[in-house]
Amino acid sequence: MIPYKTFPTIDLGFFSIYTWGLFVAIGFLVGIFLALREARKRKIDTKIIYDLSFYMILGGIIGGRIGYILSHLNEFADFFEVFRVWHGGMSFFGGFVFATLFSYIYTKRHKSNFWKYADIFAVPLVIGHAVARIGCYLTGQHLGSVTNLPWAIYYEGALRHPIPAYEFIALLFIASILIYIKRFKLREGVLISSAVIMYSVIRFFLTFLRMDDPTFFGLTGSQYAALALIIIFGYFIYDKLFKNLIDKLFKNLIKGK
Repeated sequence: MIPYKTFPTIDLGFFSIYTWGLFVAIGFLVGIFLALREARKRKIDTKIIYDLSFYMILGGIIGGRIGYILSHLNEFADFFEVFRVWHGGMSFFGGFVFATLFSYIYTKRHKSNFWKYADIFAVPLVIGHAVARIGCYLTGQHLGSVTNLPWAIYYEGALRHPIPAYEFIALLFIASILIYIKRFKLREGVLISSAVIMYSVIRFFLTFLRMDDPTFFGLTGSQYAALALIIIFGYFIYDKLFKNLIDKLFKNLIKGK
């Protein structure tokens, strides 16, 4: 068993800081810093990175809250509870979808290449997300199911899976893979698509170990979102990398007959 204690707030005497919100903010800042560094390496105007970061944060907050609300409707007693973001939580997938939508609209309005900038944010997004999961771990979010594994944490009267710790490790693993494969000449959009698919697969299976998400026909809202993203971005990679190759193979087989 791993010793475990939650820290919902950091008390500074004259006011308190919400631990989860602090690490989410740090995650955003780390992600922006890494995206700016990557843009400078590619000799890309950093003003676009600042603009995209603003719209991604805005979309992430709006979408994250909407996603959480849609999957936890029974938790909201009145309309104004919707705006109390410190009550309940945020949905990563909802935030990701809206951040992507806002970024896409921005790049189209400025006649920029959406996929090029999406790839710049691929590794920063994953690492920033990992930082935010530290906040989840410290505040006892995403209650895990009961287990007797040696790394279980004692919480809410039982030994449980440390879900945020699992996600933190998984995200660092994904970031390592992305850092390795980005050294190769990949087609635009493949890096961010790989990041989304890898995280979605991991999140889909980890969610079976979570106990704080309502289910719909046996799966949670986040699992349906993960499946949708796997299909969408999986098709994108297929179209970019494998479609022409498979078409050529079929044509050669037909000619051979």
